Amino acid sequence: MNEPIKQQYALWDQFLERFPLEKLQSMSLEEYSQVGSKDSFTWWVESGLDTLGSIWGSTSFKFGIYARRNTDKVFKKQQYKSDDQYAWQAKYGETSEEAFSAVKSVIIKIAEAALLGDLDAIDQADLSPNYKWKLAHLYQDRERPIVLNIFTKEVLAHFLQAKTGVTVPKPTLAHLYRETMRLRNNQDLLEFGDVVWKEGTIQKSYAKIKTDFFKHFPDFSTFTNPTEKYLQEERNYKQELCTIYAKEIAPRLHPLVSGEEELLQLGKDLSALFSRKLVSDNAPQNLVGWRYSEFVKKMDDRAQIDFAKAVSRLTDPTIGLDVKIPDFIDFLHQHSADGKCGQAATRSLTTFFLFLSDPKIHFFIKTEEVSKLLKLFNLDKFNNDSLAPEEYGRVQRLAGDIYQLLVEDGLDPQDMIDVQSFVWSALYSPSAAEQSELETEKREQESPLQLESDMSSYPLNQILYGPPGTGKTYTTAKRAVQICDGSSPGDRAALMHRYRELIAEKRISFVSFHQSFSYEEFIEGIRPELSGQDESEQGQLIYKVEDGLFKKICSMARSSSDDLQRAKSKVNDLTSRNYYKMSIGGLYDPEIESYCFENGILTLGKGGDVDYSVLSKEKNWPKARDEIKNIMQTGAPGADMRPFSVQAMYYFRNILDVGDIVIVSRGNKSMQAVGLVTGEYEYKPDIFPGQEYVHFRNVKWLIQGSNTPVEKVYSKNFTQQSIYNLNPSYLNFEYLEKILNSSSEGGENEPPERYVLIIDEINRANISKVLGELITLIEPDKRLGMINEVTVKLPYSREEFGIPANLHILGTMNTADRSLALMDTALRRRFEFGEMMPDSDLLAGIEVGEIKIDKLLETMNQRIEALYDREHTIGHAFFLPLKKEPTIDNLASIFNHKIIPLLAEYFFEDWQKIRLVLGDNQKTDHPGAQFILEEELENNGSVLFGNSTDLAMYGLDRARQYVRNKVALTDPDAYVGIYNSAALKEE
Repeated sequence: MNEPIKQQYALWDQFLERFPLEKLQSMSLEEYSQVGSKDSFTWWVESGLDTLGSIWGSTSFKFGIYARRNTDKVFKKQQYKSDDQYAWQAKYGETSEEAFSAVKSVIIKIAEAALLGDLDAIDQADLSPNYKWKLAHLYQDRERPIVLNIFTKEVLAHFLQAKTGVTVPKPTLAHLYRETMRLRNNQDLLEFGDVVWKEGTIQKSYAKIKTDFFKHFPDFSTFTNPTEKYLQEERNYKQELCTIYAKEIAPRLHPLVSGEEELLQLGKDLSALFSRKLVSDNAPQNLVGWRYSEFVKKMDDRAQIDFAKAVSRLTDPTIGLDVKIPDFIDFLHQHSADGKCGQAATRSLTTFFLFLSDPKIHFFIKTEEVSKLLKLFNLDKFNNDSLAPEEYGRVQRLAGDIYQLLVEDGLDPQDMIDVQSFVWSALYSPSAAEQSELETEKREQESPLQLESDMSSYPLNQILYGPPGTGKTYTTAKRAVQICDGSSPGDRAALMHRYRELIAEKRISFVSFHQSFSYEEFIEGIRPELSGQDESEQGQLIYKVEDGLFKKICSMARSSSDDLQRAKSKVNDLTSRNYYKMSIGGLYDPEIESYCFENGILTLGKGGDVDYSVLSKEKNWPKARDEIKNIMQTGAPGADMRPFSVQAMYYFRNILDVGDIVIVSRGNKSMQAVGLVTGEYEYKPDIFPGQEYVHFRNVKWLIQGSNTPVEKVYSKNFTQQSIYNLNPSYLNFEYLEKILNSSSEGGENEPPERYVLIIDEINRANISKVLGELITLIEPDKRLGMINEVTVKLPYSREEFGIPANLHILGTMNTADRSLALMDTALRRRFEFGEMMPDSDLLAGIEVGEIKIDKLLETMNQRIEALYDREHTIGHAFFLPLKKEPTIDNLASIFNHKIIPLLAEYFFEDWQKIRLVLGDNQKTDHPGAQFILEEELENNGSVLFGNSTDLAMYGLDRARQYVRNKVALTDPDAYVGIYNSAALKEE
């Protein structure tokens, strides 16, 4: 038995000594889960025994109940409950004690069922799947094991399919364990688990990476004798960094220099590594982005000295990762903005120095790339606020597996530089447009601009173009999700679900251009409207400036950027408070509004010049209404006594309480301020003499000067009423929590949320007409906050308008509809273009009987390109439904309803050319296999036109008629004959 497996068994024994089955009944809630403990039951199962199978991922609710780190967090979903120490799933009980009792009971049943070998009982247990199956693995009878240390269906299913050739639709884990263990043949359980893991996912995923790697480096032989391209793109700059570290830094870290001046210089030299310009590619290093490391370079002298000490400890090989990683991350948190170093930054900064200190064993982590790698190998994604030792251990083990596979393949990797390069170049192959972005990123590292760098991973303006059926629509959805989230689900259903969620969140908007699309629809225009929300204007025809789709999403994106700069107020219990919308002057009395914001007050311009302090705080509306009317009639007989005015005073005087939250609107469609009511009603006639504003409440302004679209805060437009209660079911508490309380990362280190506008058929509209003067503003360097920022005054609203740098514009263009060469030059100059052509490789392996679909498409497209051009080829997406249903009927439907009509459109019903594309001219000996039959007119047309007509004069003596042959649609020979007519002749 190898040493790592012996260590795993030793850990397993240690856990069972600490939590034997017989002790579970008496286990306390503190023993089960405790913040910061490395001896609790849940810590052991998830972290301590991570090498026995990972269950990282999802939330801590998988444990049923857990000790809370953040006791301020409010759980809005009904399925969760919490108290000041614990959070739990509501289905387990009303209190933490009740919930723990129920969870513990389920755990005991799982452990007992595992010991008895009852897989079905475990399958039915009401606990998170990964968690319960790991418990079953830990408590099973090792002499008669039933559960492997793998808790992912995909891995087991892949292994079984590879071994047996059988695929079970929607199998349970119980079924998969049962079938997998039949193939163990008395092999050691953990050794067999390694075999299943490697054959079930490692081999398959490794093969995919290897294929993609060789696409990128087709002439590659071994890592000991690499190509020049590989050295230049992947190895040289990493090797140079490691060499610099080994020669200039390491001798001063171990042993650590002792003098203050020496330590200070060492700290500065370590900081300088982040922007060190390298000889190998004449550019700064690009492992760690500037936005992650900038705060390190700005640390004062004392912090630089501590930084040197922290790196020395981190890179000390005598200290365990479980100790030195958390210590180093604590240092990063203490010295970063707001005491919170970002998640991705903790991973990159920590592993940067580990990697430099020993590139033979340590693997550098860039969150996005490594997340893709983990997903490809069916491993749990990163799920912590900072890099956890267990997470890094998982990455290291996977990197070690890949290293071993490279060795077995004879590729001779030298160290983790080669493993990392192998993975990265396979997972990420930049297009020409993306390569341009990388060059921009390098320039930004030399002269950083915060927002530009944050957005540089993806082009701000991009158009995907290609013929019909090349997957542009799906790719735009995928690209939009990637832009918003940083990554996208690999599963199509999951991707589209997330895409629809982002549309619902207003972070993605979609519009399809057409010939009559206008500036007024896209930016802003004047709309006639019948008023009716305020009693003073009911039934009047008014003209309002209406924001177009582009202006709306710009507002959303800009507010997201503004939210990051705003100090957080830390208001607790947001969900339990009452919320009111209020106007305090607005458009008609801006000086009133300014005074309120400067002096922390609310004022109401209704009710007349009379003191309502004498009123009781009556909540009953009919009674309160009568009291307000009576005092109006007595003290202010000329006051407006219509229902809206009386109701406004009722809310302001009687309903609004200290501790309530007021949202001040800007018009009907945006929020400009949020305030916390701190005082009772006051009558002050001397503040604005001669005006109606005499009624006041003190307020603490939590947010001022915002222009947040109403959709972010409230799922309905605000109305024109001066004050009214907001329905909590329409309030976005998650967003309010974020802008008022959130302390996660934040500040200058966190980029704003990205927004995406998808413009379908962007080439069909008159771009000059639609964008007008804004065509210049979409350029990256002219966005808000950029070095060449440009704004314009809009013609209708007269607002100063600019385009935020976190808004991405993603267009699609069908080249068969309009040639790229005809595109507006101004548009071409401001967009990066990504070509999407038919890819027959995506159809490889799809066969309908003897028909090879990839060959069929490839041959047709070669003929179309010769007869017409490449912009009118046929996309592979038309044939993708054959993956799930490779039947002749399905293929016939595709040809009958899509391919032949599309060819008819392309060639303007020139059926001779269509026959050439379909190979019908080569099927003369098999007319039944021709899709389009060519027939002479009967008796050279004399039957149709008569013998007296000189048919030759009109060319009718040579005329042909073309008939679609429906029989050919279901004839496999007809399709094979498209790309292999010789096969028909042989018959």
